[in-house]
Amino acid sequence: MTSPKDKRDASEEELEEIADAFVLAFGVAGPLDWVAELNQRLVAPAERLANARVDYEDPKRDRTDEIDGKAKGKIRIATTDYLSEIFRMLHAMPLFQQQPQILEPLKFVITEIASVEKGRSLHWLQADPSKRHHTSSTKEAEWVPLILALELLCMLPDFSNPHAAASEISRRTGRALGTVKRWHRKLHNGGKSGKTADFERPYAASEIRTEVQSFKVLRKAADPASYRGLVEKRVQELLA
Repeated sequence: MTSPKDKRDASEEELEEIADAFVLAFGVAGPLDWVAELNQRLVAPAERLANARVDYEDPKRDRTDEIDGKAKGKIRIATTDYLSEIFRMLHAMPLFQQQPQILEPLKFVITEIASVEKGRSLHWLQADPSKRHHTSSTKEAEWVPLILALELLCMLPDFSNPHAAASEISRRTGRALGTVKRWHRKLHNGGKSGKTADFERPYAASEIRTEVQSFKVLRKAADPASYRGLVEKRVQELLA
C-alpha cells in the first residue's frame, strides 16, 4: 500500500538530486537521447554483421577452408565494429568512466578479436588439457539464480535483510526456507562475523557478486520507482 508520504511531490532538492544522477550517468545527454544515438550508431555495424553471418551460413556456398576462413574473418571484423561502437558510447558516459571493471573486459574482447586479423590465435578461448578447469555442479547452477534473486530483493525496502528476502524466495519457489538459507551461505553470505567473505563455491559467488554490484551502481542513477521495477523484473526472470 502506498503511504501518504510516498505520494507527496518531490522537493526541489530531491529533483536536483535526480537531475544530478542523470548527468552522472549520461552526461549532458538524457537517457533517451543516449539510447537514440546508440541505436543510430549501431545500425550500420549491425547490418554488416548480419550480412557477414548470412554469407557464412549460405548453403549454396562452396565450402572450402579458404572460403570459410574469409567468411569468418568478415564476421570477426563486423563483430569488432559493433562492439567498438558500444564501447565508445559507454566510455563517454561519466558513470562508466568510474567503472573501469566494466569497460576493461569489453575492451579486452574487442582487442583480442581484432588481433586475430594480425595472425594471433585466441588461446584464451580454448581449453588447455594441462590445466584443470572449474565446472559448476548441477545443483550449484540451479541455485545461483535463486540466490542472486535473494540478494537483489535485499536492495528493496520490503526485504531489507537476508531473512526476509529468503522467506520471499521460499514462498515464490516452494523451496524450504532452511535450504534457501543454506545455499545463500554457500554462494553469497558472509562468514560468521557477517563481514568476512566465506564462500564455499567461489566461482558461483563471483558470478552473483558481479551482477549485484551492477545493480548497486544502477541504484545511484535511477529513481526509486524505476529501480524497484527493474529489480522486480530481474527477480521474476531469475525465478522463472
